[in-house]
Amino acid sequence: MKTLKLLTFTLIVLFISSCSNNDQDNNMEAPTNETPDNGGSNVTIEKVTVPSELTLESIDFFENQKGFIASSKAYPTPESEILRSIDGGKTWIKVYDNNSFYINKIHVKNTNDIYAVTNNGIIITSNNGGDTWTLNETFKNSGYYMTDIYFTNDDTAFIVGQKGSLSKGFILKTENNGDNWIDLEENSSNSNPNYSEILENNILNSIIHHAPNDLLIFGGGTWSQGKISIRNNNFWDITNSIVPTKIVDLAIKDGLLIAGGNNGQTNSTSERGGLCSYNTSSMTWQSIDYNATNKIHAVEMKENTIVIAGRNKSDNLTDGEFLSYSNNEGQNWTRIPHEYVTAAWNDIYAISETEFLVAGYNGLLVKLTIN
Repeated sequence: MKTLKLLTFTLIVLFISSCSNNDQDNNMEAPTNETPDNGGSNVTIEKVTVPSELTLESIDFFENQKGFIASSKAYPTPESEILRSIDGGKTWIKVYDNNSFYINKIHVKNTNDIYAVTNNGIIITSNNGGDTWTLNETFKNSGYYMTDIYFTNDDTAFIVGQKGSLSKGFILKTENNGDNWIDLEENSSNSNPNYSEILENNILNSIIHHAPNDLLIFGGGTWSQGKISIRNNNFWDITNSIVPTKIVDLAIKDGLLIAGGNNGQTNSTSERGGLCSYNTSSMTWQSIDYNATNKIHAVEMKENTIVIAGRNKSDNLTDGEFLSYSNNEGQNWTRIPHEYVTAAWNDIYAISETEFLVAGYNGLLVKLTIN
């Protein structure tokens, strides 16, 4: 573990450790909200029509108007589609399809530049707003299972995921807008971090960037051991979580970080989710009790409102798929009752503090309005 001399980073490391050492009973007690309650009556859900029957994997927008969805399926043969909206998500058209891979994540850098990453190491790019697409096959079929991509500035971006079949992550980096990518473990010119140590038993799943402190935050770990990795000025700190859930998604607002995940199991007695937060105002980390132990697959935050989405328990396949929100930064939670059963939510995008788009199984896209 590298030691930072910068005060900001030292404080954050201490707070992450606080998160890891909190009483895990907050997330590990028996489910307390496994069926929809009446508390979600102030939430309306509207189904949005999309031209795809594939599972909606990832959704992202530029300035809440021009948006893209990546939809995919893995079996029996891979398929992928990319959908585009230019009216804030009200209507969608298909702008790309491929039957040789599936897309895990799409990232809208600006109105023209859109990037997506795949299961077999192909990077998909459009530089004209989604009219045409090109494939970067540098890492094709080389064991790079890509899960997220994120630009920290106009030229610099990172791609993360799992490398090979082992419990090991990877970090790719570009400094020229995606024209070239390097594997930091193999080609890093920085002598400070030991990437082999950072990536061991750390399947990276998500990326987020806190611009005010220039903190690059990765969520990952293994299904039985979550990890949060923070880079500041090329120094890294990796913190284990005692809650046995991999970190699969991150959200940040004004320095408040929300990290959600699950343990990858499908068994009503052992499957679990986990949620953690850091508040820069109180300068504390804490585990969040979200009134359930359902697996979490997506986290989104806008102002004081947080929406989490995931899976129902394996013995609860008749209620609407797990969906919950908090309008006070995670202090209190309300599960949202709805009619969409086994929807398998995968991603959320916040249009505003009261409007969220939630993407899921078999082309299901819904708009939540929290009154």
